[in-house]
Amino acid sequence: MEKNFENRLVELEEYGLFGPDFLMGAQAEALKAASNYWPLKDPQGKMTSEEILEFIMDQAVGYAINYLTRKVAPQIVGMDAPTKFYVLFRHLFGDLASYDDTRRIALACLGASGIADPVVEIGVSTGLGKMTPTQISGESTKVFQLLNPWQRMRQSKISRDEDATVIDWVHTAVSLLEDGKDVMEAAEAISHAGKNACEVIRALYQILPDRVTQEKTSKVNRESPKPIDISDTYKAGVTIAGSVISSSKYVVYSEKKPIAALNLHPIKIGAFTILASPGLTLPSEEKIKKFLALLRKIVESIGGNPDTVKVMVTDVTTEARELLPSYPNQIGFNVNLSDRSPIFWLIIVAREFAALKYKRHFPHVKAMTLYIEKALYNLRKIDPDFFKAIQKQND
Repeated sequence: MEKNFENRLVELEEYGLFGPDFLMGAQAEALKAASNYWPLKDPQGKMTSEEILEFIMDQAVGYAINYLTRKVAPQIVGMDAPTKFYVLFRHLFGDLASYDDTRRIALACLGASGIADPVVEIGVSTGLGKMTPTQISGESTKVFQLLNPWQRMRQSKISRDEDATVIDWVHTAVSLLEDGKDVMEAAEAISHAGKNACEVIRALYQILPDRVTQEKTSKVNRESPKPIDISDTYKAGVTIAGSVISSSKYVVYSEKKPIAALNLHPIKIGAFTILASPGLTLPSEEKIKKFLALLRKIVESIGGNPDTVKVMVTDVTTEARELLPSYPNQIGFNVNLSDRSPIFWLIIVAREFAALKYKRHFPHVKAMTLYIEKALYNLRKIDPDFFKAIQKQND
């Protein structure tokens, strides 16, 4: 299973699997590996085949969790286990998940399998959430639900001891602001966790939705508030908890939220505004112009709106993706792969436009097929050199 697992995780992401679907895809890879050697046997005779299979499934989810952590929030890799658990749980499930899904995330974050109940260890005893019995298809089961910061505060489930976790200090600050307390009081709570608190806030700001549905009503998500610029509070530098806080340390800029996972930010290059992940080499204006012209030509050939297209610069493992939540109904295409053939981009455009129109798998694939068929009728317009190359081969 370990042999090509990292490459398979990249492929699963490229297929469009995100969140719980991504974890299920990782488990499917584990089942595939196990099925080749079934029934599995322990040379020492201590584990049954079923126990070995459960262990392999846990390992697969652990690999997937580590992969997601490096992609979505690499800044939390070295943080305490409850903080890492909270951020990943929010990213994958929101606030509610089955006990089995929760247990596997907990194991991945704790890095140990000898714990009696990892969910209790990392989720319940820390006050991050609660276990609730429920009925599914007539059978009794358990689910785990995260508590929001003000629920934790009112139920005295947030630690403020010296060894408190980073997420405890972040939740303390959020709760204080929610109760109308002074910004300085919230900043003092944040200062106990130092730079790590700012990194966790940045990760949560990217992954939490701006709005949530409660009792069939859409409401502003109070755990993901509008950005606040509190730089004036610290212009001269203020001493909190024994350390000097400079004006730059607690500024949250009121710009568009970076696109989740890819961490894309708008950048202007000549006449074009593109989206780019930090630290990558930016393309020339001419390269953007040429790439954009090809994409718009393909989109027009399938009857789509060319204004849906945006150019982005990100890791080459991502060809394209819908740019939610910051740019609804728009698709980013990775200029770092612009040297791929027009045929390649024809297929990618068809895939992304089908996904934009249909969120379910079967109609998505069916629409993608029709888009490709329509584009192929316009192939001479899209890629004139393609036919010249065929003619040259025939000659």
